[in-house]
Amino acid sequence: MYLEKLLDIREESKTLREIMDALDEIKIIKSVLHNQIKVMESKTLNQLIVDTTAAVKPFAEVWESLNPVRYSIFNINMRAY
Repeated sequence: MYLEKLLDIREESKTLREIMDALDEIKIIKSVLHNQIKVMESKTLNQLIVDTTAAVKPFAEVWESLNPVRYSIFNINMRAY
């Protein structure tokens, strides 16, 4: 009975599956963050901001207002590693 309990690895297997699920979720988050960073850095987004805000704000002000978003994405990305 003691030996059977000692050799039972079901709990460890369950923990390993949970760890693998968490790693898969981290990979998904990293992929999403990578895509968001690409969008933030894209020339198309920059041009869209320039086109839609030219009459309202200079591009530099709009770009500056996006700094907290870029900073947050960068921090989340760093924690994912």
